[in-house]
Amino acid sequence: MNPLKSAIVISLLTGVLSFWSCGICIGQNLKFHHLQNKDLLDNQSILSIAQDKEGRLWFGGKEKLYVYDSRSIKNIFENDSTFTAGEYLNKIAIDEHNNIFLGTAYSLLIYNVSSQKYIVSKNQSLINRQVNDIKVSKGKTFVASSEGLYLITFDSKQKKYRIEKRITDQNTQTVTLVDENTILYAIGKQIYRQSGDQEPQLEISLPLPHDFITTIYTQEGETWIGTHSNGIFVYHNNQYLKQINENTSTLLSNNIRKITKANNTIFVGTLKGLTTISLNGHMTNFTHETNIPWSLSQNSIYDIYQDNQNIVWIGTYFGGINAIYPNPFPIRTLTGELTSTYRLRSDIVSSIVEDKDRLYVGTEESGLQIIDKASGKTQNIPTPSNLVKALLLQDNKLYIGQHNGGLSILDLRTYNIRNGILPGHSNSRANNINTLTADPSGHIFLGTDNGIFQWDGQNAALLKETNSLIGQICDNGVDGLFTLWRGDLLFKKYTEQKFEPLHIKGLKEPIRYLSTDTNGDLWLSTDHHIYVLNGTDAVLIYENSLFKFGRTLHLNNTLWICSDNGLLRYSISTKKLHVLTVEDGLTTNFLQDSRFYVNDDDHIYLTSLKGLNTFNPQTLKFNNQAPMVLFSKFSVFDKEVLLEQQERDTDIPYHIDLSYDQNYFTIEFASSNFIKPQKNKYKYKLEGFDKDWKRSPYPVARYMNIAPGKYTLWMMVSNNDDVWNEVPMGIAINIAPPLWRTWWAYVLYILIAAAILHFMIKFIVERQLLINSDKEHEKKIKFFTQISHEIRTPLTLITVPIEDIIHSTQDMPVIQAKAKRLKNNADKLLGIVNELLEFKKIDDGKEVLILRPVQIKTYLEDFFYLFSDLAVTKHLHFYIKQIEDIGSILLDTKQFDKALFNLLSNAVKYSHDGGTVFLEARTEDGYYTIRIADNGIGISDKNQFKIFEEYYRDPKAQDTIGTGIGLALTKKVVEQHKGEISCTAQLIEEQEFTVFTIRIPVKYFSNQISIPYDGNEEDYTDPVLAMNKLDKETLLLVEDNHELSETIANLFMDHYHVLKAYDGEEGLLMASKYLPDIIVSDVMMPKMNGIDMCEKIKSNILTTHIPLILLTADTNETSHISGLKYGANVYLQKPFNTSVLLLTVKNLLELASNKRKEFNIRDLSVQSDIDQNFLRSLEKIIDRNLLNNEFNVEFISKEIGMSPPILYKKLKAVTGLSVNNFIKQYRLKKAVTLLNTNKNISEVAYAVGFSDRKYFSREFKKLFGVNPSEYPINPH
Repeated sequence: MNPLKSAIVISLLTGVLSFWSCGICIGQNLKFHHLQNKDLLDNQSILSIAQDKEGRLWFGGKEKLYVYDSRSIKNIFENDSTFTAGEYLNKIAIDEHNNIFLGTAYSLLIYNVSSQKYIVSKNQSLINRQVNDIKVSKGKTFVASSEGLYLITFDSKQKKYRIEKRITDQNTQTVTLVDENTILYAIGKQIYRQSGDQEPQLEISLPLPHDFITTIYTQEGETWIGTHSNGIFVYHNNQYLKQINENTSTLLSNNIRKITKANNTIFVGTLKGLTTISLNGHMTNFTHETNIPWSLSQNSIYDIYQDNQNIVWIGTYFGGINAIYPNPFPIRTLTGELTSTYRLRSDIVSSIVEDKDRLYVGTEESGLQIIDKASGKTQNIPTPSNLVKALLLQDNKLYIGQHNGGLSILDLRTYNIRNGILPGHSNSRANNINTLTADPSGHIFLGTDNGIFQWDGQNAALLKETNSLIGQICDNGVDGLFTLWRGDLLFKKYTEQKFEPLHIKGLKEPIRYLSTDTNGDLWLSTDHHIYVLNGTDAVLIYENSLFKFGRTLHLNNTLWICSDNGLLRYSISTKKLHVLTVEDGLTTNFLQDSRFYVNDDDHIYLTSLKGLNTFNPQTLKFNNQAPMVLFSKFSVFDKEVLLEQQERDTDIPYHIDLSYDQNYFTIEFASSNFIKPQKNKYKYKLEGFDKDWKRSPYPVARYMNIAPGKYTLWMMVSNNDDVWNEVPMGIAINIAPPLWRTWWAYVLYILIAAAILHFMIKFIVERQLLINSDKEHEKKIKFFTQISHEIRTPLTLITVPIEDIIHSTQDMPVIQAKAKRLKNNADKLLGIVNELLEFKKIDDGKEVLILRPVQIKTYLEDFFYLFSDLAVTKHLHFYIKQIEDIGSILLDTKQFDKALFNLLSNAVKYSHDGGTVFLEARTEDGYYTIRIADNGIGISDKNQFKIFEEYYRDPKAQDTIGTGIGLALTKKVVEQHKGEISCTAQLIEEQEFTVFTIRIPVKYFSNQISIPYDGNEEDYTDPVLAMNKLDKETLLLVEDNHELSETIANLFMDHYHVLKAYDGEEGLLMASKYLPDIIVSDVMMPKMNGIDMCEKIKSNILTTHIPLILLTADTNETSHISGLKYGANVYLQKPFNTSVLLLTVKNLLELASNKRKEFNIRDLSVQSDIDQNFLRSLEKIIDRNLLNNEFNVEFISKEIGMSPPILYKKLKAVTGLSVNNFIKQYRLKKAVTLLNTNKNISEVAYAVGFSDRKYFSREFKKLFGVNPSEYPINPH
């Protein structure tokens, strides 16, 4: 037989037999754990292994460098183009600076672990030849290469590596360290020793003509030499000892890659597998076996490395990494997965007992199996049921309890079996036996699904019928039996026949399982608590909410607890817990329903749903080495960032500064424990944010929306046996506040708050002063208003007699002159009173501007020269400097007159004799600017802003009579026109002038007179109405007497919008411009009288429809007839009754409204021929354009010669219809004519401009009351 195959078979057989032996030979049963990563390590070449000073493992392979931190594997050079295709990392080594030396076929590179950067890159390589081996020892690095052996040191001053010396220039295959100052290195088949600065000495020369040395291991005078083709040579004190090769031993291959010693065993890595050589020279071979998952992953071994936990790491050419833990699995298993000769027939093991020679295993699928301890052979014993639930060994008889099979008894001397012992009838639930127990007297008790029975050797007698499952009967060996029934504990003394309830105190949960120990104590298991019974008190021993408990075994002051997630070992004395899982060799983690069996040697057997587990608790070795925290990665928004490294000997070796918006970060870390790393545990806490530690099965800490501040993330890790390093590692994290939350920002906020508070206080004080001022102002206004009203009455009583005197003293010029002077002064006083009242109205906001277009140049000129006579009397140089003509501008001349009057009168009043007053006006920056300047008494600079305040008078003007409200009134008038006014002192032609400047926005007023028209005449409103947001009918009053005009206007002001004109020409212009609803006009007026105006209005197509009332003091009937002849609707004689006037206006407007309602599109019945002609003209235009797609309001407006707004108002006034409705009704009228031509409805609708027949029919019915199809057709 092949020696390799023989070794494997012997190993397997030894493993199975040793399952039952107390003294298990662990060395012959190495298990190889494969470090697997789907994308990185599987089937990869690992040629060299090293460990850094923090504990991470580094693996060098083909074009790749891996780092492993017990949790994750990372390819450092994943995005690095340093290595060419097929370039291997032959050797790697790490020095005390945590720098990795990378030896390839072409160069030597040095990479820093912390900064993740090259210290020596490829183009800076110290050696540009193939690197064969690297060894590091206390500041010295020896590099064996194809061009010799080099000593490399680190220059601390220049902070760089340099070649200290070249020991040899010959091809050096390997180098090894003997001590701090001595090395051995191989050139070909020879080994040289070099110590300190001494010259190298030839140590050993192998008797090999055509071979070379590949590896050297030396310790305590013994040197193991591996060769490429001739196996191993062993020397002791430079004396040949032996050669180990394929011919002289079971060595797997003569091609030796690596020799090292670990755990008192020599490990030999070869081309064809691993060979271990014990201290006594026993050799064991390990190779890859397809059907054995824990065998070597691949046979071609390149490196073997023992780390600081004594784990042996093996790098293979095609199988990645293997790990051998220092303490092999103490738990042995027997399942259906072993070879067919020795395997169990079922994995579901329910019970087990043993004697000196045999093991009896009850399964729930294959019945009873007997295993011979000496031979390892298994034998199956047939029973009525294959579902064996309980076994009991007593007096050379094996009692077998079965589900639905009753009790069977196997005589172990004769192997005769007695079957069919049924406690109940054939279908009884009592035939389901769950537990078997014997008391000290040998009485056997059966727990069934229907109660408790006692076997007397011939029959089973019922002791207690329960009609429910009895799963456990426990004998404490002291005073009786215990059983569990429906959560209650039943007890029977040995001397009694009945089970009686035992009431237990102190339980937090229902009892699930019972067990007894050798001391006679009864142990109770609930879901999360373990108790020991003391009399009737349950004494709590252990609790854990993370597991659900099963049966408990108390052995040597230790609790072994089955659970839903592993086997728990709890030391009662030390209070320490260890959890054994599948990683420790168990067949499954779910053991809640498992059962214990302890043999005489204190070996523990544990049943499970996946086979049988056994171990000697005395041989269990736990990992007590506390691991270190390994920092892995810091990510901000899932993007990795490097941390600043601080002093490594502190608890906070890392630091990072983040901006305020980098408040979502992830920290990954690991444990430096590489033994069963799946069982490592982790916890972390962000100091300054978390109150408590957070435990996690994964070493990943994620935080989001963390407020700015200084934090420390503390991390703690445990090893596989729950041993924690109590000294956490920290990362200092400083999240900077945003700009608006920095300290100097808060200082700024305080300053701003103080400033705001200051200004608020100032505002409140000033507001209170303003309120007080307003109250004082209101008192003044109220006082002056009351005085003004009181003055007006006596003034009226004074002026009326004076006017009578003036009219009655035509022949007494002296008296008449005195009376006129009285009248003039009374008028001036009345003017002052009126000015006060006007100011009150404007100040209250009750005065609404009535804007109308004004030729600004003419207006200013006329107004300016009103003061020319007064200027002459004072010998003033009174002139217009410039007035830019920009056409019309909208002004309320009634109000604006007051502003100009005040400015011009003041300019003349306060000018010295012979002084200068001038006016100029022009556009500047979108404003129409009016300046009035004089070189009179002037206004001091400090008072130029006060002169527009009410009742303020400049000290220089105290000698002149005035109220102090003229300029305040002027300012309000200008502001009502959206303008602004100012006063400045300017030097003009070497003279100082006081200049009042009015700026009126041209754009604002142009917008007022150019209201956009969007084609929808229903929404159109004329300019004056739009500007004042009016909703009343408009009355145009034409009266040349301003006082009478004001009186009549006041009559109508509450009910109508009143427009005023002061002569016939202006009235005619305003009538055409604004198309009022009614006109009230005087007859006798300048420029054009009322009769002529009436004639022109009634003959104009635009205005012919407007009702007109003539007022006259003329009693001549000819005049009356003339007015009525030219179209006046009513002629009223002065003096008129105001009630009659009001009623007349109302009746005429109602009459016009009724006529519009009675308008009939079919006969165009209107009052005026001109209006009738107007309508017929519209019809002709519509008729010509029935099918014109561009026919709309704009089109018809151009054709008729009116603007859209005027056309709308005209048509609305005459017919009550909008333009669009008039067009629509004409089309429907036309449709009636076409229906008489026998055309169908669709043709008629299209012919009159309707594209939608349904719409045509609907509108037709609205107008005529019937559908087009029902309309009566006149026969020809």
